[in-house]
Amino acid sequence: YKANREYRYLFPLVLFFFFCSVFGASMNIIRQILACVVFYIALSYSDNKLRMCGLILLSILIHYSSAIFIVAVFLGSNVFKILDNNKVVIIVYLVCFIIGSTLYSLFLNYLPLDIMSEKYVNSVNSEETFALTSGLGVIAVNGVNILLMITSKKVRSFFSNKKVDLLYRCFFVGCFLSTFMGYSIFLSRVPLGLTNIRIFLLAFTVYYLSQRRTSFCLIVKICIILLYILFFIMGILHSDNGCSPYIFKWL
Repeated sequence: YKANREYRYLFPLVLFFFFCSVFGASMNIIRQILACVVFYIALSYSDNKLRMCGLILLSILIHYSSAIFIVAVFLGSNVFKILDNNKVVIIVYLVCFIIGSTLYSLFLNYLPLDIMSEKYVNSVNSEETFALTSGLGVIAVNGVNILLMITSKKVRSFFSNKKVDLLYRCFFVGCFLSTFMGYSIFLSRVPLGLTNIRIFLLAFTVYYLSQRRTSFCLIVKICIILLYILFFIMGILHSDNGCSPYIFKWL
């Protein structure tokens, strides 16, 4: 609510997408999710760099994977205006997705393991990689990401706010990183705070589609909502890979 203070009328939508996608899995990473929340509040102060940097520092103190959030300080610059071009973003995302395994191998070769704690080094070295290219859930999430990329230009134009632009840029960077970091259970947590900005962007997109009042926009909006209701149901049925303690009483 605090992070979305300029668009509080969208809070019910943000809450809906949070409970349908993030909430269950967050039960196992509460400290990191708390750090993410602090970061989202920091983004709402993008016009006050000192306060923004202070809140990002606080998020790093809560969970040091939040160091990735430092990029947000620079993404507001015109240097990264290329991220406002949805065609470029889609191409980069698809390329990263296709060569993700190669990028993951290269990243591991240059990962400075000597500065990490022994617990995390062992986690990186011992775990097996897992596939990101199959499964209906993976396809659906990637489809949602591409949908947000396709609609980003019109949604940003509709809201016409630099803070919304920054949210999109942070999300896109998170998507790029997730295409190869997602091959590791441990490293997938690094861009998590950036990719979870999706819940805000979905709220913006659904509201934008509601204002368009065309049959196509209505269908897309209904499909998004139904998809996330399905995510919620599947998350409960499969306990979000063991992270969620909730079950359906009648199943």
